[in-house]
Amino acid sequence: MKKNSFNGFTHETLNFFNDLLLNNNRPWFEQNRERYKSVVYAPFLELGHALMEPMSKIDPGFELRPEKIISRINRDIRFSNDKSPYRSNVWISYKRPQKEWMEAPAFFFELMPDSYRYGMGFYNAGKSTMDLFRSEMVKREDEFLKIVNSISKKAIFTVEGEAYKRRLENGLSDSLQEWYQKKNLYLMKTEDIGDEIFNGKISTILSDGFKSLEALYNFLWSIKLKEM
Repeated sequence: MKKNSFNGFTHETLNFFNDLLLNNNRPWFEQNRERYKSVVYAPFLELGHALMEPMSKIDPGFELRPEKIISRINRDIRFSNDKSPYRSNVWISYKRPQKEWMEAPAFFFELMPDSYRYGMGFYNAGKSTMDLFRSEMVKREDEFLKIVNSISKKAIFTVEGEAYKRRLENGLSDSLQEWYQKKNLYLMKTEDIGDEIFNGKISTILSDGFKSLEALYNFLWSIKLKEM
């Protein structure tokens, strides 16, 4: 597969997801495994190749091999009440290979039957990480405010993650209070399926969007390095 050969997903990609929702069982999937490889896995591989260069510029330490960044279609049902064996969504994620990846910042793009989302942040930051994040916000307020303002001006992403209900006193400006209140933190953009998914423009949208979060990503990694 050639680098930068991504021309978009097809309606068959979404049709597969919808069919899987109605037939979430192993016999059906085994009968449609080659279809999955052709209309889902293959275009995700192509997207991974298209994003390899821009993502390597954000962090050369990322796992960039396309076959390594695509989520599995199989669900881990060992500890779940939902015993459906397969997911009706697929994502790619960019992170540094490490054991504690859930508490380190990462980029992601997820495609679902009727929408997609992308962004960057912690999958599940621990309390110590978020305590250090808040401490660094106070110490480096001017630097962090500059990052936040740059992100806000582009008006792409919203700040997500569970927040404390009780206001945490900190002396920061109101524009930073939302960030300070977070128990977990990630920025995300959610969109309905549009032409950009089918004409290949989503790769440019992702590379530009991820680039706009580079400074915040570096700020978050500077915090993780203090924990190591």
